[in-house]
Amino acid sequence: MRKWNDTFSPQKFYESSSATNYAYAESIPTNDAGLFVVKTATSNGYHRTLSFDIIINTRLVLTMYKSEIKISVFCHELGHAIGLLDLSSGTAIMNVNRDRATLYTPQADDIIGAIANWDR
Repeated sequence: MRKWNDTFSPQKFYESSSATNYAYAESIPTNDAGLFVVKTATSNGYHRTLSFDIIINTRLVLTMYKSEIKISVFCHELGHAIGLLDLSSGTAIMNVNRDRATLYTPQADDIIGAIANWDR
């Protein structure tokens, strides 16, 4: 969470025992390192997630030794919480092809997208 909170993005994340959003680790039978699951969202034409789950796939991620990889996966999934979509190129945490060992913080493109989503 701190990786997003340390940026100029207007969205901030906090821990709370009464939160409706959850992040947890579980072994799931996919090749995805993490999953973002929307539980409720607005229907006003913009993607505004109201509650969500983030699942870190322990079958893949926890077997990777570098903590930066785990941070990269979690940071990417949090990007979905603020309405960012997967990218297939570019230097961005939302790029599904990024090197998770070296790119584990939101980049300029991610932050610009977060600000644009906030202004809708």
